[in-house]
Amino acid sequence: MEVCGKKIRVDGTIIRLGFVEAEGYDFLEDPEAALRSIQESRTTVDIFTFIQKLTDPTIRSGYLTEWDNFAVLHVSTFEEWLSKQVDSKIRNMIRKAAKNGVSDITAFSVADSLVAAINHLWIGPLLGVGIPGAITFQSRQEHVAGRRAVP
Repeated sequence: MEVCGKKIRVDGTIIRLGFVEAEGYDFLEDPEAALRSIQESRTTVDIFTFIQKLTDPTIRSGYLTEWDNFAVLHVSTFEEWLSKQVDSKIRNMIRKAAKNGVSDITAFSVADSLVAAINHLWIGPLLGVGIPGAITFQSRQEHVAGRRAVP
């Protein structure tokens, strides 16, 4: 089901729970319009959940709100992180590591192979026992690239 340009997933048989499929990555700009569209659709949704953008901590809707924790770190550049975001102890440890032979202490881009390996460690066991809805690295990558929706 698509509402306001966002893919909505509905799970459950007795109580039908609807949510934005890429929750945490995709946010509803207008929850009221989304709710109206869901009510007008033929799909039954008993409970609909959504989250606001992480950059907007002010509650924008009049609905029941439950605070949740997200691990979020804003890093624009390695140099800014090193000079402004970490304390002097970390900088000293990096200098000591360089003196002890660690040759390359620089920023690097996260390669797909690293993400795939981490994903295999965390999601692989879920797929192995047949957990429905486990998102593979390839499906997430295709979703981000806009080629298809995440299952």
